[in-house]
Amino acid sequence: MAGKKAKDFEVDYVVPFVTQSDPYWRRSYKRQCVKEGKDLPDPKEYTERYRDWENLQYVFRGIEKYMPWIRTIHLILYSPSQVPKWLNTDKVHVVYHKDFIPKRFRPCFSSCTIEAFLPRIKGIAEHFIYANDDFFPFNPIEKGDFFDLETGLPRFDVVLEPRGDKTGRMFLMHCLNATYLFKDEFDLAPLHNKVLRVAHCMQPLLYSDMQEVYRRHKQQIYDSISTFRSAKNINQYIFANHLYLSGKTRPGHRSNIYLDFKNKTLGQVLKELRTTDGKVLCINDAGIEQQFVIAKTLINMTLEQRLPHKSRYER
Repeated sequence: MAGKKAKDFEVDYVVPFVTQSDPYWRRSYKRQCVKEGKDLPDPKEYTERYRDWENLQYVFRGIEKYMPWIRTIHLILYSPSQVPKWLNTDKVHVVYHKDFIPKRFRPCFSSCTIEAFLPRIKGIAEHFIYANDDFFPFNPIEKGDFFDLETGLPRFDVVLEPRGDKTGRMFLMHCLNATYLFKDEFDLAPLHNKVLRVAHCMQPLLYSDMQEVYRRHKQQIYDSISTFRSAKNINQYIFANHLYLSGKTRPGHRSNIYLDFKNKTLGQVLKELRTTDGKVLCINDAGIEQQFVIAKTLINMTLEQRLPHKSRYER
């Protein structure tokens, strides 16, 4: 539906969520490990990727307060056992894995697999934003920050990064796979030592283009699927990359602040939370291990101060 003016198109918000505090999910995870001959959960990966910061409600409060133009929030969950107790399911479209991931690929414990099947989710608006559950809207955000208001095309910037060694970070391998899926279609041979990468922020996308990618590259996408995270996976950048390579984007940089505990102290993170004038703040929990409970408590207290009022998405 690109081409309509701002007043004519609606925008949805899609966010996946998982918590290891759910006994049903934990049993499923460990049972699948045994079935696939995978070592039982590596404590570091299991903790960092699946622990619950118990602050998803502040994402929703931020959306209501600072992104009131969002039509519908689509919350992706493993199963009904993962529904937060505070969630008002009358106001949120809850999507379970069984609703869009083919049975042959379930159960699923890889975010890349979830993202690969986003085109199969029904009811998403043509214009939508995909974001992880650690992005918090902290100041007013306009629709025009994500989509060109004249053409309706997504606004974001793309950078080229060294592909690195194949034994490097798995995330960069996923980016590499998301780039070279299109090497023949767009003659990307000259990029043999580079990968396309969009900024780590809320990602505007077009549903129709995403479906086109899925139709054209369905078998390649299927070949990349795994139950658990692996180097062969393709991440959601395939959809942004295709938009960019097809000329369906406009330049755009959003005021996004990225925080993690590898590069920031807990005190610095808390100060940023209290004082930031950035529009979006990402709190990545990489690097926080020994003091997780303390960090979670202090961060959530600060989030409560910034966003104290319940949203319509809460009971």
